[in-house]
Amino acid sequence: MPNIIELSPETLGQRLVYARERANLSTAQAARRLGVKTRTLSRWERDEIEPRPNRLVTLAQMLNVSPAWLLQGSERLEPAAIEPDLASVQSQLHSAKLALQELTGIVEDLTALVSRKMAESHRDAA
Repeated sequence: MPNIIELSPETLGQRLVYARERANLSTAQAARRLGVKTRTLSRWERDEIEPRPNRLVTLAQMLNVSPAWLLQGSERLEPAAIEPDLASVQSQLHSAKLALQELTGIVEDLTALVSRKMAESHRDAA
């Protein structure tokens, strides 16, 4: 695969779609890895809104493209060895923790619901 794209996609959103598909990620997979909603990533890809700068760096790292290419489409597609930005990793970790807390809450709610339904069922059977 060439290091420079001859005809780079014109917009940030188009470049996001190109790089995401090149990385064999669905919108949902990429959003989950970034710690954003699928709808948010879709809006970035449709050029409705733009990601914050720290998200752009994280996106570039995740998609293995250079931040300059993602922003402007005029630089090298692949990044020179990019070290993960500690702030980006910290942001991803925070997002993962929030998602885990949300899932834990859902599991606890479902467990309580099942327990109540089972107790009601036993009461009705008696």
